[in-house]
Order: sequence, then structure tokens, then C-alpha cells
Amino acid sequence: MKPSLSHEQMTMIIARATRERNAAIGELFATLPSKVLDWAARGFEKLVETLRVDASRA
Repeated sequence: MKPSLSHEQMTMIIARATRERNAAIGELFATLPSKVLDWAARGFEKLVETLRVDASRA
């Protein structure tokens, strides 16, 4: 049987989880714009390549 946690231990666990969550959110906001731009650039390159191939066939 597990011993029950003290109030201080629960507070420490909650504080650590909050810090980890905040770090993950910060990382998301730091990396999301570049990921979106990379995705948009790849899509644009595919579109340009498709138009280029279609133009050469005409």
C-alpha cells in the first residue's frame, strides 16, 4: 500500500508539472511559426512545380 503524500509533496509535484507544461507551451510558440512557414513553402514549391510541368506539356 502506498503511503499518502503530504501537502508539501503534492505542491511540489503540481509546481513541477506546471513548469513542464509552461516550458512545452513556450517551445510550441517558439517552433510553430517556422513549422508553418516550412509547410507553406513546401506547398508553394509543389504548386510551382505542378504549374511548370503543366506549362511544358501544353
